[in-house]
Amino acid sequence: MRLVFVSSTFKDMQFERDALKVRVAPRIDSFLAKYGENVHFGDLRWGVNTSELENEDSSKKVLKVCLDEIDDCRPYMIVIIGERYGWIPSSSLLDEAMKIKDINNVPNDISVTNLEIEYGALLNPDFEGRILFYFRNPFDTSKMSEEERKIYESEPPLHKEKLDR
Repeated sequence: MRLVFVSSTFKDMQFERDALKVRVAPRIDSFLAKYGENVHFGDLRWGVNTSELENEDSSKKVLKVCLDEIDDCRPYMIVIIGERYGWIPSSSLLDEAMKIKDINNVPNDISVTNLEIEYGALLNPDFEGRILFYFRNPFDTSKMSEEERKIYESEPPLHKEKLDR
């Protein structure tokens, strides 16, 4: 079985993550079957409750499971980037997670998605060619309700600056 970690922000990438699971994985599995292989996408939406991210224990669990899943899926990763930067945990939680995984030279004010990219892809140049980056083009949100727009639009200006970098 080939494990592939899927990294993206959660709120705005539901469609893309579902498409990987429902459309892409079966086609890849069909191709890999002749080699006795199959693919599994490591998607943290299934199996990790993120509804209580304000709870420090829940946040620690999310970070630990996330980084462990990246380790399990190495060297394969798909990164999907849209307009959102994502959830930024407290610096103490990030420090703790980075100490557990011995991650150095990463700022402690980054989003979980950015941490996934740094840890799973950018800190490992040997994995080049096994990690795919996809950038979604912005789409027109003018006909959406304000609540729907919040799902897809960039968070505060500082987040947009970090995403652009």
